[in-house]
Amino acid sequence: MSESSSQPVGRPGIFDTQSFLRKFIPFSSRFQSATKSGMGYDLLAVFGNANTPTSFAIALGQIPSRYVQQGATVGGVVFASTTNIAAWTATSITLQATVAGTYRLWLG
Repeated sequence: MSESSSQPVGRPGIFDTQSFLRKFIPFSSRFQSATKSGMGYDLLAVFGNANTPTSFAIALGQIPSRYVQQGATVGGVVFASTTNIAAWTATSITLQATVAGTYRLWLG
């Protein structure tokens, strides 16, 4: 006697929606806003002056360990000196840019 199954032959688990979502969508209890995800924080950083330490408020929930420059309206680079990194907290980060302008950063 064979049992009928809702699964296609050779493709077990394809209709298990919960397992599918858990595999392909990263869930996190830290997801709280449009700019914060469980995997990092997106920051739109505006630097008024070049090579000047500038602080930004963040809501990462922890002290960032890294940042990645994702885009910019100018041709500069965002950097952090050891003094800047020492001032990082769970609610603010201090960075500098080689050219004044707007930069999109990811903090993790």
